Amino acid sequence: MKKHFQLYIILASFLTAVSPVYPISFGSNLDSALKQGKSSNKPVMIVFYMDGCHWCDKLENDTLSDSKVSSLSSKFVCARIDGIRDRAASGKFGVRGYPNIIFANGDGKELNRISGYVGPDDFRATMEKALAAFKPLAGSKKEPVKAKVSEKAAKPSAQKKNSDGIMKKVADKVTKIAQANGQFDITGILKTPTEYKAIINNKIVAAGDTVDGAKVENIAQHTVKLKYKKKEINLYLPE
Repeated sequence: MKKHFQLYIILASFLTAVSPVYPISFGSNLDSALKQGKSSNKPVMIVFYMDGCHWCDKLENDTLSDSKVSSLSSKFVCARIDGIRDRAASGKFGVRGYPNIIFANGDGKELNRISGYVGPDDFRATMEKALAAFKPLAGSKKEPVKAKVSEKAAKPSAQKKNSDGIMKKVADKVTKIAQANGQFDITGILKTPTEYKAIINNKIVAAGDTVDGAKVENIAQHTVKLKYKKKEINLYLPE
């Protein structure tokens, strides 16, 4: 009976050693993890290990099982990869010792790394640094913010008002046209913050300007006074 009991303990210990339960959800393929990180706009945490590695086991049992490390891992796409069996994955990041933890973006650009065993506090600190270094890739959901900044940068030029542009807009809306002497056509009058301006013969003018040989003497809300060849001409814009 005693031998059976001892055999049970040994078997249970062996099963625990080869089948660890991780509070962190790990994938086992590097390409899939990078692809998921890119699509979900998250950094990627890759834990490289090898079988029979004491410090790998210690990292898994003491650090990766820590509740705070596990909680913070939700901000990453996580993968656990045997670096000996998957040489392509470990070679991509130049991994030569184990354990080795790589933090990268979805394009595989390294953000930070941990070489060897570290405790939960140091591991979390490196995770935080990786999160701080992570920048969203092109096409991510933070891109509209960038567009908003660009729009803001362009806003001053959009707000820049020149009288020609304003008057053209007003002229497009004016439907009433008055004629005087068949020579001067007034198609609009606009009150700007400082003065009135008028559109005469498709030209934008202010008091003191000259249009087709006539000097603009005065512009009021509905009338314009011109002086042409020593004669006074009044143009009226119907209300």
